[in-house]
Amino acid sequence: MFCHANGDNAIRDAIVAGAKAIIHGFMISDDSIGMMKENNVIFIPTIAALSRLKDILESDEAVTIINRLVEDHLAAIKKAYDMGVKVLPGSDSGSRSLPYGLTFLEELNLFHKAGLNIEEVLSVAVAGTIQIGQQADLVAIEGPPFEKGEILIAGRYR
Repeated sequence: MFCHANGDNAIRDAIVAGAKAIIHGFMISDDSIGMMKENNVIFIPTIAALSRLKDILESDEAVTIINRLVEDHLAAIKKAYDMGVKVLPGSDSGSRSLPYGLTFLEELNLFHKAGLNIEEVLSVAVAGTIQIGQQADLVAIEGPPFEKGEILIAGRYR
């Protein structure tokens, strides 16, 4: 069971109830990250969806709050990754403000901003290996590999 949970109490409740993955996980504590590690719970932070909220807000105060939440969530992503929690990108795409593809790329770039290096970002962004004759999801970066670090395009190729 994958569970959309926000707020530390809801996240803990989901873990105790047997969730295999926490989607969003906004306002997660270090203790809950530890519980995720102990219980092999996947973290899908959907940070791009949170970050995009500031584009539709009208009050400066609300934008300030979202910016603080984004910074806190970036720190949680890095902490979870460093603790060995499986962290996967998710875009929460589908609405007009979260277009498919672009939001996923934003998610990957925000993982990089959280402190994952390009190799780490790419490793969480793909499943399996690339082999001749098999379908592949590819990500392209600008310039020599891993120098600039900004992920530009992704696509499915065969």
